Amino acid sequence: MSRTFTADENTALIALLVGTIEHHPLPQSEHVQRLRSILEKVRPRPKLPLDQEIEQDRFEDLVDE
Repeated sequence: MSRTFTADENTALIALLVGTIEHHPLPQSEHVQRLRSILEKVRPRPKLPLDQEIEQDRFEDLVDE
């Protein structure tokens, strides 16, 4: 069952999840891990380039100078 939230609802949900996760006394508990999983679905992390690509970009920057 998929739900669509407004931007305000999404912001409130993210704030609630982050606050609960950050202030939980047992950060490695199954409960917190489940909340982290939900947070990833609501606020996915951006894909980061591979370390090798980062190093290649730095090398190209040095060559261009």
